Amino acid sequence: MSRVVSFVGAQICWWACVLLAGTAFGVVGVVMTVVWVALHVLRSPRPRVDLGLAVAATVLGVVVDSGLVAVDAIAFPASVRLGPLPTPLWMVALWTGFSTMLDATLRPVVMVWWRSALFGLVGGPLSYLGGARIGPITIGPASEQGPALVAIGVAWALAMVALSVLHGHFTRDDVDAVTGGAAAG
Repeated sequence: MSRVVSFVGAQICWWACVLLAGTAFGVVGVVMTVVWVALHVLRSPRPRVDLGLAVAATVLGVVVDSGLVAVDAIAFPASVRLGPLPTPLWMVALWTGFSTMLDATLRPVVMVWWRSALFGLVGGPLSYLGGARIGPITIGPASEQGPALVAIGVAWALAMVALSVLHGHFTRDDVDAVTGGAAAG
Protein backbone atom coordinates (compact mmCIF):
# COMPACT_ATOMS: atom_id res chain seq x y z
CA MET A 1 0.00 0.00 0.00
CA SER A 2 1.35 3.46 -0.80
CA ARG A 3 2.66 5.78 1.90
CA VAL A 4 -0.05 8.33 1.18
CA VAL A 5 -2.91 5.82 1.30
CA SER A 6 -1.49 4.33 4.50
CA PHE A 7 -1.22 7.75 6.14
CA VAL A 8 -4.66 8.94 5.03
CA GLY A 9 -6.38 5.71 6.07
CA ALA A 10 -4.81 5.79 9.53
CA GLN A 11 -5.69 9.48 9.96
CA ILE A 12 -9.32 8.89 8.99
CA CYS A 13 -9.50 6.14 11.62
CA TRP A 14 -7.86 8.39 14.25
CA TRP A 15 -10.37 11.17 13.64
CA ALA A 16 -13.32 8.77 13.58
CA CYS A 17 -12.31 7.16 16.88
CA VAL A 18 -11.56 10.45 18.65
CA LEU A 19 -14.51 12.46 17.34
CA LEU A 20 -17.06 9.70 17.91
CA ALA A 21 -15.80 8.62 21.36
CA GLY A 22 -18.48 9.29 23.93
CA THR A 23 -21.27 9.55 21.39
CA ALA A 24 -23.94 7.03 20.46
CA PHE A 25 -21.75 6.26 17.42
CA GLY A 26 -18.54 5.57 19.36
CA VAL A 27 -18.28 2.01 18.11
CA VAL A 28 -18.29 3.26 14.49
CA GLY A 29 -14.69 4.51 14.79
CA VAL A 30 -13.60 1.13 16.16
CA VAL A 31 -15.38 -0.75 13.36
CA MET A 32 -13.92 1.60 10.75
CA THR A 33 -10.46 0.92 12.14
CA VAL A 34 -10.94 -2.86 12.12
CA VAL A 35 -12.13 -2.70 8.50
CA TRP A 36 -9.23 -0.41 7.54
CA VAL A 37 -6.63 -2.69 9.16
CA ALA A 38 -8.16 -5.78 7.51
CA LEU A 39 -8.10 -4.08 4.08
CA HIS A 40 -4.57 -2.85 4.70
CA VAL A 41 -3.33 -6.35 5.58
CA LEU A 42 -5.17 -7.97 2.66
CA ARG A 43 -3.75 -5.45 0.17
CA SER A 44 -0.27 -5.38 1.67
CA PRO A 45 2.68 -6.70 -0.32
CA ARG A 46 3.87 -8.09 3.05
CA PRO A 47 0.72 -9.17 4.89
CA ARG A 48 2.63 -11.18 7.51
CA VAL A 49 4.59 -8.09 8.49
CA ASP A 50 1.52 -5.85 8.68
CA LEU A 51 -0.55 -8.41 10.58
CA GLY A 52 2.27 -8.99 13.06
CA LEU A 53 2.68 -5.24 13.58
CA ALA A 54 -1.08 -4.79 14.02
CA VAL A 55 -1.25 -7.45 16.72
CA ALA A 56 1.90 -6.15 18.43
CA ALA A 57 0.77 -2.52 18.37
CA THR A 58 -2.66 -3.46 19.71
CA VAL A 59 -1.23 -5.41 22.65
CA LEU A 60 1.39 -2.74 23.27
CA GLY A 61 -1.30 -0.06 23.19
CA VAL A 62 -3.32 -1.82 25.86
CA VAL A 63 -0.23 -2.15 28.07
CA VAL A 64 1.04 1.42 27.51
CA ASP A 65 -2.28 3.19 27.91
CA SER A 66 -3.33 1.04 30.87
CA GLY A 67 -0.01 1.91 32.50
CA LEU A 68 -0.52 5.60 31.77
CA VAL A 69 -4.00 5.39 33.34
CA ALA A 70 -2.54 3.60 36.38
CA VAL A 71 -0.01 6.40 37.01
CA ASP A 72 -2.65 9.09 36.39
CA ALA A 73 -0.85 10.47 33.33
CA ILE A 74 -4.07 10.08 31.33
CA ALA A 75 -7.72 9.55 32.20
CA PHE A 76 -10.85 8.78 30.25
CA PRO A 77 -14.33 9.99 31.20
CA ALA A 78 -16.85 7.19 31.77
CA SER A 79 -18.77 8.42 28.72
CA VAL A 80 -16.00 7.33 26.33
CA ARG A 81 -15.50 3.80 27.64
CA LEU A 82 -16.49 0.99 25.29
CA GLY A 83 -14.96 -1.92 27.14
CA PRO A 84 -13.72 -3.27 30.48
CA LEU A 85 -10.03 -2.35 30.11
CA PRO A 86 -8.50 0.68 31.88
CA THR A 87 -8.12 2.14 28.41
CA PRO A 88 -11.24 2.31 26.22
CA LEU A 89 -11.70 0.15 23.15
CA TRP A 90 -11.60 3.18 20.84
CA MET A 91 -8.14 4.06 22.22
CA VAL A 92 -6.93 0.52 21.59
CA ALA A 93 -8.23 0.88 18.03
CA LEU A 94 -6.03 3.96 17.61
CA TRP A 95 -2.95 1.83 18.22
CA THR A 96 -4.19 -0.81 15.78
CA GLY A 97 -4.86 1.82 13.11
CA PHE A 98 -1.47 3.42 13.79
CA SER A 99 0.19 0.09 13.04
CA THR A 100 -0.81 0.39 9.37
CA MET A 101 1.65 3.24 8.97
CA LEU A 102 4.65 1.44 10.46
CA ASP A 103 5.86 -0.53 7.43
CA ALA A 104 4.69 1.93 4.79
CA THR A 105 4.65 5.55 5.91
CA LEU A 106 7.02 5.27 8.88
CA ARG A 107 9.47 2.67 7.58
CA PRO A 108 12.44 5.11 7.60
CA VAL A 109 11.63 5.83 11.26
CA VAL A 110 11.10 2.27 12.50
CA MET A 111 14.17 0.92 10.76
CA VAL A 112 16.41 2.80 13.21
CA TRP A 113 15.72 2.42 16.95
CA TRP A 114 16.77 5.95 17.97
CA ARG A 115 14.56 7.51 15.30
CA SER A 116 11.70 5.44 16.67
CA ALA A 117 12.45 6.63 20.20
CA LEU A 118 12.60 10.26 19.11
CA PHE A 119 9.38 9.90 17.11
CA GLY A 120 7.61 8.41 20.15
CA LEU A 121 9.05 10.95 22.56
CA VAL A 122 7.63 13.83 20.50
CA GLY A 123 4.76 12.30 18.53
CA GLY A 124 3.08 10.44 21.41
CA PRO A 125 2.44 13.53 23.55
CA LEU A 126 1.38 15.56 20.51
CA SER A 127 -1.21 12.95 19.54
CA TYR A 128 -2.57 12.77 23.08
CA LEU A 129 -2.69 16.57 23.29
CA GLY A 130 -4.73 16.57 20.08
CA GLY A 131 -7.15 14.07 21.57
CA ALA A 132 -7.36 16.07 24.80
CA ARG A 133 -8.21 19.25 22.89
CA ILE A 134 -11.13 17.44 21.27
CA GLY A 135 -12.24 16.05 24.60
CA PRO A 136 -12.28 12.27 25.08
CA ILE A 137 -9.02 12.09 27.08
CA THR A 138 -7.59 14.08 29.96
CA ILE A 139 -3.85 14.49 30.40
CA GLY A 140 -2.87 14.43 34.07
CA PRO A 141 -4.22 16.90 36.58
CA ALA A 142 -4.46 20.36 34.96
CA SER A 143 -1.71 21.75 37.20
CA GLU A 144 0.62 18.81 36.45
CA GLN A 145 0.33 18.32 32.70
CA GLY A 146 4.09 18.65 32.21
CA PRO A 147 5.03 15.48 34.11
CA ALA A 148 2.11 13.62 32.49
CA LEU A 149 3.34 14.62 29.02
CA VAL A 150 6.86 13.47 29.93
CA ALA A 151 5.43 10.11 31.06
CA ILE A 152 3.50 9.81 27.78
CA GLY A 153 6.61 10.69 25.79
CA VAL A 154 8.79 8.17 27.61
CA ALA A 155 6.13 5.45 27.32
CA TRP A 156 5.75 6.16 23.60
CA ALA A 157 9.51 6.27 23.06
CA LEU A 158 9.82 2.82 24.63
CA ALA A 159 6.80 1.55 22.68
CA MET A 160 8.24 2.81 19.41
CA VAL A 161 11.59 1.16 20.12
CA ALA A 162 9.72 -2.10 20.78
CA LEU A 163 7.80 -1.66 17.51
CA SER A 164 11.10 -0.90 15.73
CA VAL A 165 12.62 -4.14 17.04
CA LEU A 166 9.47 -6.08 16.12
CA HIS A 167 9.43 -4.49 12.66
CA GLY A 168 12.96 -5.76 12.12
CA HIS A 169 11.97 -9.20 13.39
CA PHE A 170 8.82 -9.41 11.25
CA THR A 171 10.52 -8.13 8.09
CA ARG A 172 13.42 -10.56 8.58
CA ASP A 173 10.92 -13.42 9.12
CA ASP A 174 8.96 -12.30 6.05
CA VAL A 175 12.09 -12.37 3.87
CA ASP A 176 13.00 -15.79 5.29
CA ALA A 177 9.50 -17.12 4.53
CA VAL A 178 9.66 -15.90 0.93
CA THR A 179 13.21 -17.06 0.26
CA GLY A 180 13.08 -20.23 2.32
CA GLY A 181 15.70 -18.87 4.71
CA ALA A 182 18.26 -18.17 1.98
CA ALA A 183 18.47 -14.48 2.92
CA ALA A 184 19.80 -15.32 6.39
CA GLY A 185 22.94 -17.00 5.18
